[in-house]
Amino acid sequence: MGDNWRRLALQLGLLTGVGLAFALSARQQPASAGGMDECPAESECSIAKPNVMLLLDYSTSMNLEWDLLNQLSRWEVAVVAIADITAPGTYLSQTTHLALLRFGHDPDPDAPGTVIPDETSGLVDGQVIDVAWDDGNGAYLECNGQAILDALAATPAPMQGSQFGIGTWTKGALDATAVEIAATKADHANDEFEPARAYLNLVLTDSAWTGVDGSTPLIPADQDPAISAAALFDQQAIRTYVIALAGDPQAEAAADQLADAGGTTQAIHASAPAQLGEALGAVVSAIANSWEPPPCVAGPVRVMFLLDGSSEMLNLGEGPDAAPAALGEGRWDQARDALANENFSLFDYEINMVPLEELTHLGLASFGEPDEAKILVQYAACARDNFRFALDPQTSCEQPGCDDPWGGPPIAWTFQDGTEDPPGFDTPTQSHMPQCAGEDGEACQGSGRYLHLGLELLAANQASYHAAAQDPMAPFPTTAETSYVNVVILAGRHDAWSTDAQIQTPLQAMANDGITTRVIGLGVDANDPVMLAQLQDIADWGSGGTAPHMLAATQVDLEIALVSIMDELPFDPCCALNECGLGPNLTTNEPDPVPQEESSGDGDGDPSGDGDGDPAGDGDGDGDGDGDGGEADTLAGEGESDDGGSGTGTGDDAPVLEGRGCSCATGPDPEGRLASALMLLGVLALRRRRRR
Repeated sequence: MGDNWRRLALQLGLLTGVGLAFALSARQQPASAGGMDECPAESECSIAKPNVMLLLDYSTSMNLEWDLLNQLSRWEVAVVAIADITAPGTYLSQTTHLALLRFGHDPDPDAPGTVIPDETSGLVDGQVIDVAWDDGNGAYLECNGQAILDALAATPAPMQGSQFGIGTWTKGALDATAVEIAATKADHANDEFEPARAYLNLVLTDSAWTGVDGSTPLIPADQDPAISAAALFDQQAIRTYVIALAGDPQAEAAADQLADAGGTTQAIHASAPAQLGEALGAVVSAIANSWEPPPCVAGPVRVMFLLDGSSEMLNLGEGPDAAPAALGEGRWDQARDALANENFSLFDYEINMVPLEELTHLGLASFGEPDEAKILVQYAACARDNFRFALDPQTSCEQPGCDDPWGGPPIAWTFQDGTEDPPGFDTPTQSHMPQCAGEDGEACQGSGRYLHLGLELLAANQASYHAAAQDPMAPFPTTAETSYVNVVILAGRHDAWSTDAQIQTPLQAMANDGITTRVIGLGVDANDPVMLAQLQDIADWGSGGTAPHMLAATQVDLEIALVSIMDELPFDPCCALNECGLGPNLTTNEPDPVPQEESSGDGDGDPSGDGDGDPAGDGDGDGDGDGDGGEADTLAGEGESDDGGSGTGTGDDAPVLEGRGCSCATGPDPEGRLASALMLLGVLALRRRRRR
C-alpha cells in the first residue's frame, strides 16, 4: 500500500538519454510548506525570506565537454542543475528571494562600461545581473524561480561555444554582489530591523580565478576573491558557498580557499556530472540552516490520532460470523500500516516535496475499556518508529501469554515501555493492543468502545502539554498561535458505551479552544443510519459544524482520508522545521550527531564509499577513469591534459543520485573530498537544528 502515498514531486532534470539525471529527493529539500503552485507572500511567514545570490561562472572553459556519454558541456550540465534547485515550487523559489549573476572578466579595468569583443550576452565590466532580488520600484520579487529558469534559457553558451575568450575574474563578481547587497539594503531600510534579513552567496565555477583582464590565473594577489568573501563574512556575516566543477585540482584548491574565507569551511568538488545534483542539494540544505531566523512563531502543527481500541479492530466480520483477522487483514493492522508503515505511510506524504513528518509533531492515543484510554506516543517530531512500535502486535506479544499475535484468543498481551532499551525512545512511548479474550476458535473480545474517555484524555493531555511547552526553554516551545488537530479513527457505533452528551462535551470544549477534531469511520456499516448519524455528530461537534465525517472501507480509503485531512492543516509557508533525514527516529533530546571518520556512509558495503558496490572505487566497476590534470582560463585559450589526475568514471552503469550515499560513478577519491564536504555542510545544518 506504500505506493498510494507517493506524491512524486522529485525535481528531475533529465538530459538526453540516460546519461545525467538530477534527482533531488524530498529529504534533500528543506521543509517548506504550501502548495507547489502557491507562492507564500512574506507577510504570511514568521521569518524574513533571505536574499540568495547565485554567481555562475561564464568563462569559456565552461564550454568544455563534461558529460561524455551525452556530449554535454559543463555549461549545459550546470544550467540544468541550477534550474532544478530553483524551479517554481522548490525551497529556494518559495522561501527565498533569488538573484542570478554571471561573471567573466573585464577587458579594460580602467574604462567603465567595457565589453568583451564578440561577447553578446550582456557582460559589462566583467559581469551582469540577469535576475535581481527586487524590481525597479524596490518591491521584492516573490517566488522568482521561474525568472531564473527564463534567464538561463535565454542565455547562450559562453562566447557561442568557443573554448577561449572569457576569463574567470571571480573577485569582480563578489565585489559586484557586495555593491548589489548595499544597494538593496539601502532600498529596504526595514530589512535591518532585528532580526535583519539574511544574505547568502553561492559560487559555481570550474576554473581557478584570474586577474581582472582574464589573462593571469591566480595572480595578482590583490584579485584573490577570498579577500571579498572574507569581507562579506567578517563584516556582514554573509556566507559564500562554493561548488567547483569538473575535477581541476587548481580550481578545487582555489575554491576551498574561497569557501573558507566565506565562512563555509570547504568547497564541494563535483568532479563528475552526476555529483552536481547532490552537491547543489547539500548547499540548499546548508543555506536553509545557515542563517539565524527567529523560531517560527506557531511552531509545527500538533496532530493527535485517536485510534479505536475495541476488540472488533482485531476481527473480520460482525456478530456470530466474526473471526480473528489474519496478518494485514484486520482494521488494527490497516490503521497501523496507513499511519506508520516502515516503507511508505502518512509520515512520507509530501507537501511541497517535504514529508509530513518534517512539518508536524504527531501523537498517538487509543481507547477501549475505561482503563484502556492511553497516550501511546506524545506529540513528537519524526515519530514514525514510535508509532510503529506502539501499534505492532509483535511488540506486545510475549510468551507465555502470546505465541502468535494473529492466532486468535486467548491472548494475554504484555505491553512495553518504549523508553527502555531496546528501543530506547526519548519520547514517552507505550505499546498497546485491544483485548483478545475468549475461547480458541472464537473472535477476539474484551475491549469495548468508551469513546468519550478517549476524547477526555485528548483534551487533558493537550492542555497539560501546551502549558508545559509555554516555557521558552522547552525542546519544542508552543505559543498562542500553535495549531492542534485531532483525528479519530472509529470502527463502529459507540452507543453501547458512550452517550451523545458524554462525547459532545469534550469535543465542543476543544472546538471552542480552536482545536478541530476530524473523524473517519473505518470499515463501518455505511448502510447503518445510526452509525452515519453518530459519525456526523462527532464531526459537527468537533469542528463547529465546518467539516464532514469521512468513510474508509479499506486501507487505501483510510490513506486517502488521512491525506485529505493533512492537506488542510495550517502551515507557516516559510518555516524549515523538523529534519528527520538527519538521523534515526529513536531520540529527540540526545546531543547532536557528529560525523563519523570512516566511510562516506553509502550503505552498499564496499570500502570505497562510492556507492557502486565494487572495491575499486571508480564507480564503473573497472577501476579506470580519465580526467583533467589542471586548467585555467586565460585569453590565450584554455588547455587540459589527460594525466589521470582526477579520474572520472563514465560507465553506462552509473546510477542516478538518490538521497543518501553517492552512487555517482566517481573516480578514485582517496581523500573523500565530496563526502567530507557534504559532511561539513551537514555539521552546519546540525548547529541550527536544535534551535527550532
